[in-house]
Amino acid sequence: GAFARWADDPAASPLTLARKVFAGLTDDADGAPLLVFVDDAHLLDDLSALIVHQLVLQDVAGVIATIRTGELAPDAVTALWKDSLLRRLELQPLSHHESDGLLAAVLGGSVSADCTDRMWELSRGNVLFLNHLVEHERDCGRLALVGGQWRWAGTASASPSLVDLVDQQIGAVPEDIRDVVDLVAVAEPVNRDLLASLAEPRAIESAEHRGLIKANGNDVYVGHPLYGEIRLSQCGPLRLRRLRGLVASAMARTDGVNPLRHGLLWLDSDLPPNAALLTSAANISAYRLDLDTAERLARAAVDAHPDPMTKLPLAYILFLQEKGRAAEEILDTLDTEDVVAPGFVDGVTLRASNLAWPLHDPAAARTVLDEAIALGDAERNHSLRTFRAVLQATAAEPTAALRTMGAVDYARLDSSGRVIGYSAETIVLGDLGRVRAAGDRARAAYRVLDESPVDSFQASGVAEFHAFALLAAGHVAEARAVAERAYTLHAEMPGQSQTMAIAALGMTALGSGDLQAALRFLDRAAAGFGGYGETVGLQYRFRIMRTETLARMGDIESAVASAEITERSRHPAYR
Repeated sequence: GAFARWADDPAASPLTLARKVFAGLTDDADGAPLLVFVDDAHLLDDLSALIVHQLVLQDVAGVIATIRTGELAPDAVTALWKDSLLRRLELQPLSHHESDGLLAAVLGGSVSADCTDRMWELSRGNVLFLNHLVEHERDCGRLALVGGQWRWAGTASASPSLVDLVDQQIGAVPEDIRDVVDLVAVAEPVNRDLLASLAEPRAIESAEHRGLIKANGNDVYVGHPLYGEIRLSQCGPLRLRRLRGLVASAMARTDGVNPLRHGLLWLDSDLPPNAALLTSAANISAYRLDLDTAERLARAAVDAHPDPMTKLPLAYILFLQEKGRAAEEILDTLDTEDVVAPGFVDGVTLRASNLAWPLHDPAAARTVLDEAIALGDAERNHSLRTFRAVLQATAAEPTAALRTMGAVDYARLDSSGRVIGYSAETIVLGDLGRVRAAGDRARAAYRVLDESPVDSFQASGVAEFHAFALLAAGHVAEARAVAERAYTLHAEMPGQSQTMAIAALGMTALGSGDLQAALRFLDRAAAGFGGYGETVGLQYRFRIMRTETLARMGDIESAVASAEITERSRHPAYR
């Protein structure tokens, strides 16, 4: 086995072999103190394990041996620490901070936060996995030094050596245990009881004992992120669809499941389409502003059952993506009676939104609203008038907007309608200098948002309007506090909610004269928006602030260039 090079007679007795090994090792040491390092001692054959035990017991050499947690080791190796012959030291994975430090040291420079976060998410502090990831991604050119900072572009792929490494830990297990890992990988986290309905308890327990899965309360996760990544890459598409179908079917028989996760599993499974489930999942994804996923779910729902209840959500998602023409094509397939839907966002408000912002025709949007209001549906008109007030607020008609909202009963609006109504009033009251009333409306919106998590993505918008009203009236410190609170609430949220909160910080920094911070926040927001917001004018109003910041800083050339870009991006809905 491991000591064969020092033993020339494999037929000899164990003790004779041990003496030969000891002699060979000490001869090589030439009288110096001897240290024997045994990596992966759990893989030793029994005779080699016995020799290691005797090396320690007879004090022939100092010994450092490593074993992998969860692996069965020969009795002679286990006895080393059980009998206190060697001190056992549990090596924990690196912390996030330690992982970041190691990356910077190995790469020899600054590493972007996005890179360190992604490396941590995949390696979870396992240095061996981290090493393979870094080497492979550098060789592929995705991990590169850009502008003095290491950045990781594209999607990670596992190197063959990393796949082999993980296969050593997973691939050798029995098939029923591997099935447990795959079931968890396709749907993690998986409810413990749901998993128990799909796999044998003994296989689940064995997978947990080996560290291939882990439980956190009632949720079960893959033991390490890379286990899931590599198992999913090695499963064929038919197997993955079947496994997702098994989990999705079990979820359909379970109370309290997450509709978005359920819908995504169902979408990519071998089950027949379920339009109601797919639409529900699409709506949740849209509320979270994960719009690509929302569109995929919504299109699958329309393909399965094309009717107003599936087409309206798809049109709304296309509107949110600034795909105005595509949204209009969907709306054109609906009859007049089809566009009436429960809730604030129905076919009329959606068409008006689409006309006003992506299609740059606010006059046509008002016509659509006025024609619908003239039909005299008293209940529905509360929502329609609220949206008319939004158009009036953005068109700098504050008095008209307040008059319109005076005919609206908030009790007749759903949570989305109430937030939008309070937002419109916050804007126009701020424009009129009625800052206390504007604050009251903003706080009313915050209360609705606290009670309605699905509408929470609108909170950063309300905070921006609130802070702007305070700034306009000279309440600078209060405005900064509002913006900072919004940022704190949205700092961990992906997408546009966080970006809007960053832009509001830039606005309030400008208002307080902190020009360097204003430029930093506004540039960061612009990068966060990317290309989003160009069509609907979202970036237009923040470009006005950036132009002012540059002018106040004395950077006239940049300010003039910014003013020209701002003018070109002017949106007709904003006056």
